[in-house]
Amino acid sequence: CSFAFMLPAATPPNSVVFATGRVRISHFVRAGICLNALAIVLGSLLIYGMAAVVYNVDGPFPQWACLPEKCVWVPIRGLVRGEWVTSQACAIIEPGMCRLLDGTVLNATSLEIVALR
Repeated sequence: CSFAFMLPAATPPNSVVFATGRVRISHFVRAGICLNALAIVLGSLLIYGMAAVVYNVDGPFPQWACLPEKCVWVPIRGLVRGEWVTSQACAIIEPGMCRLLDGTVLNATSLEIVALR
């Protein structure tokens, strides 16, 4: 898939038309700039919508994505982005301390609540 609408070599028909010598590159640029902008906007929205449906990017943070040096997985129930979970990611903020998505700070070694958001 190519979004290079404003280039003569973007598609075979563009190359054929450009080879006739009757159309200049400036014509391609004028006509293609709007198509490029539209394709970028619609493509981005489509990909975001597909990611929400296919990969659940708006859902809770998945356990497989919790890197050991960046977060710990804690067995604390709660509501995360509209879904009830039985365990969740806790981002490490300093050695022994981590923060849940709702802002609650935990002692990661004993899982005691240190401060609420």
